[in-house]
Amino acid sequence: MEGNNQKGNPMERICPNCRSRIATEDINVSKDIALCRSCGSSFSFSLLERTRPVSDFSEMECPRHIRIEEDFGQKVIVYRRIWPVVWVLIPFTVFWSGMSMWGLYIDPLRQTPVDWKRMLFGIPFLLGTIMLIAMILFGLFGKVVITLENGQGTVFVGVGPLGRTRTFSYSRDSFITLKDSNFRRDDVPIQGICIRNGQEEFCFGTLIDLKSQVYLAALIAVEAAKL
Repeated sequence: MEGNNQKGNPMERICPNCRSRIATEDINVSKDIALCRSCGSSFSFSLLERTRPVSDFSEMECPRHIRIEEDFGQKVIVYRRIWPVVWVLIPFTVFWSGMSMWGLYIDPLRQTPVDWKRMLFGIPFLLGTIMLIAMILFGLFGKVVITLENGQGTVFVGVGPLGRTRTFSYSRDSFITLKDSNFRRDDVPIQGICIRNGQEEFCFGTLIDLKSQVYLAALIAVEAAKL
């Protein structure tokens, strides 16, 4: 989405370099090419389709997984959602990890002498258990926190204070879209939110559901248009 939320012919596409509109006659679907006459750049049409601007923010309702807070010009958006898959992971982890940890660690510790070989053999199972528990904790209590203030933003992904924080910038000239990421699910690329400033791209949000992605991308575009 362009910072100014301009509307045009729905058959037109937006150039990711100069943000000019690409007319239908400058798109050759059979050859998978789209030409921007404003800056002279050409692009893959299929890639351009996957990075189309998001919808008008004024027409949207805030998804129930999103909470927005404002404090002295700073906007904080918190996305929190329980993963449905955790209700499968919990009983699986209890059964699988319980059996493997008992057989590979608890039982050997009860023996005299301690069966260290069996415990060393169980290290991959221990790491797998730790990973499953981490996934369950994130699925139950994880959050994505996006902070926007005067053209600078941060994205935190984690549980409580533990997690990863990344920074990005945005402005009236930013090109904000939804596009395929490098992550895949069932061999299908997972979509994320992309903020492009010139040749630099910042992408995030692959853990966020599609409806919330669209809303967040539009919200960031509205904030960018204010600068």
